[in-house]
Amino acid sequence: MLAQLLDQLQVAEALVSAAAAAEAAALDRLAAAETHLHTALANQASFSAALPALQQQVEAARTRVQEAAAQRDALERRVEAGDGATAPRGPLLFASSRAAWHAEEALFAAEDAERQAQDELAGEQEQLASLVDQLGAANTEVTAWQKQAETLAEQVGAARSRALAANAQLAQIKQQGDQLATTVWSEFQALVSAGYPVGVARIAGGPMPIAEPVAWPASVPGYAIPTGRVDTSLLASAPLFIDKSRLETTGLAGSADRWQAPVHGPVTTPFGDGTPYQDAHYAVDIGARLYTPVVAAADGVVEYAGLAATDNRLASYGLVVLVRHDDHVTTLYAHLDDQAYGLAVATGATVAKGQIIGYVGLTGYTTGPHLHFEVRIDNRPIDPLLLVSP
Repeated sequence: MLAQLLDQLQVAEALVSAAAAAEAAALDRLAAAETHLHTALANQASFSAALPALQQQVEAARTRVQEAAAQRDALERRVEAGDGATAPRGPLLFASSRAAWHAEEALFAAEDAERQAQDELAGEQEQLASLVDQLGAANTEVTAWQKQAETLAEQVGAARSRALAANAQLAQIKQQGDQLATTVWSEFQALVSAGYPVGVARIAGGPMPIAEPVAWPASVPGYAIPTGRVDTSLLASAPLFIDKSRLETTGLAGSADRWQAPVHGPVTTPFGDGTPYQDAHYAVDIGARLYTPVVAAADGVVEYAGLAATDNRLASYGLVVLVRHDDHVTTLYAHLDDQAYGLAVATGATVAKGQIIGYVGLTGYTTGPHLHFEVRIDNRPIDPLLLVSP
């Protein structure tokens, strides 16, 4: 029996090792994709910011062309009117000739000004067309890298899920083996003490020899769940199990229109349910696509914005935002993206309900993109679904 468990243990170890290696490789590929995405987003923002000014320049150049054309038309009419007049005599003839000459000279200058304005307009339009092309290319690049990142995030999550499942199986087999090994070795030692020889050779007239039990490992390498020093300001007290009517009685949550869901999607883990990482989870997990904008659930001030464990982006909450709404109520938003988009707020910032504070990511303890959302009253988590409907 112990030998069978040892075989199962080795199989589970191999599954853990393979899944952990697949996760690490997918994380490396995801990091590379997000680096490209970050660059594409920066280009997109730069081109988008430059577009309005260049559009204004084109409109200004078009206006100058129209003004130059109007001035040239007016001068053409003056020249044509002078050519069609009755020819004056004497000194008037000289004055009229000089006026006509000046008019024609002004017309030539106006025509030059119109051509110059048209050239400037053409140059501005060419720059605008180039910028629009660059922006279009950046948009396409952003979309392509986002899709690739989503695919890689799914691979990371799938590998983590396999690693956690194999690790749980490994721990179960190890526990069974530890118990059985203790019993087997105890029985073996008792038989040895009673005079039973160890091995295969039997001494004439003596007891049957006994085989030495299979060596059972004292420890086995399992899946290493990321660890790090979590900021104490993020740690919650014991959960508060209340219903909606009791919450309304306290008046702490305020009116219903005070709150909105930080993202919309299915609740994948209800309040109090377990996850692959913990037996009880006092928050709700809301399923959402990678990089979905996350908004503040109500007006407030950001008390914390950053990695929950500054020494490990994959530990605990990952990238997190904690918002204080009044003396009693806070909300926490976890597993936010830290590589492609990053946070949209900083500690100390005042935020309004519906304001973007970050984006759904893959940091911390997660087996796929989603938002971990907590509501706390006096630092005690309550069911967020008492306040919002994702």
